[in-house]
Amino acid sequence: MEFNGQALDAENIRQLAHVYAKRKIPDIDELFSFIEETNRELGGGTLLSLRKGWLDDVRLDEDDFEPNDLDRLRTTFSEGRLVGVRLPLSVKVKPERKILDTEFHVFVKRPDSITKGIDLYVRGGLTLPAESKFGDRKAYGVMVANNEIISSFLGDAENPAHTKWIYNAEKLRKNYVSPGNCLKVIKNAVVNFYDVLTQAEEEEDDKALAGFFFTEEPEQESETSGGKNRPKPKTPPDDDIEVPRRKPRLARLETTEDGFSVRPGDGADMVRYPVRLRVRMAYDTASGNPFKKYSPFDFDFSGRSGSTPFVQATSDTVALAGFSPNELEFEISGPKFRIDVSGFDKNRDLLVKLRAVPTEEA
Repeated sequence: MEFNGQALDAENIRQLAHVYAKRKIPDIDELFSFIEETNRELGGGTLLSLRKGWLDDVRLDEDDFEPNDLDRLRTTFSEGRLVGVRLPLSVKVKPERKILDTEFHVFVKRPDSITKGIDLYVRGGLTLPAESKFGDRKAYGVMVANNEIISSFLGDAENPAHTKWIYNAEKLRKNYVSPGNCLKVIKNAVVNFYDVLTQAEEEEDDKALAGFFFTEEPEQESETSGGKNRPKPKTPPDDDIEVPRRKPRLARLETTEDGFSVRPGDGADMVRYPVRLRVRMAYDTASGNPFKKYSPFDFDFSGRSGSTPFVQATSDTVALAGFSPNELEFEISGPKFRIDVSGFDKNRDLLVKLRAVPTEEA
């Protein structure tokens, strides 16, 4: 391969990147190290492999992992080391509707030294730059699809410029049966994996949740010796220190075919009700903050401009407490609840932020 008349090879590519790309990518050395480490892991054959049912809900989330595996991955990631996972899936080809098994891989790493995050999407050696969606996430991520079957599937989904995968690509619809869900999980797997590892699937407000999840300080105990109170040591021996556990969540998000659901989290039974949940939505954008770039012509819950998505509460513990063009607010009166929001454009990536809000803010 040549660039500007100069041959590129494994020996000089990093040096040339310093010359031509350092200004645009200040952390070029860290990025090269991430790519090299990813290539080594791909060839090692020791990656965690999920069960095929992981994509039944059209999303990679923490329920797809065994608890011990997830704890191990989170620990490794928090230490700034590379973590990856093998994701099997199947595609159904036309006209014989034959099911073909395939796979792809996702890796993320969060080095302390980098100034900006980068996510890469690689199909058979080709990188699709317009798929980048890490936003403010300060980490490296990559989706690698080298298997011949999935590489062909994604090739049929590419736009003419080979920069992005699109749901309504003619070849994709012509060659595969119901390809939308497979494409959706592939496009979002890097971001979903990062969010699972950082427990950032929902945007939680610490002050809002302080009234819902709290730990009471134990009363100070003392021992009596020689008529004087002697406090117990505040710091336990090293072998008695417990690793902090993840804070329970009031609610969680699940992706559906044309929207999402809000369901109880693992801490819903611990909450003092009623509580308020606020959901904010926007379609993803190629650059900038998607929520700041939201347009009422995309969708509008007030019904004045764009299409109005359908909102359904499937339990009597949910009441709509307010709305704006791209926000919904619900009052939840008990731990058994479900909210379904549907009717969004299947050909666009929907971003959703979920948070609990105190009544005075609501």
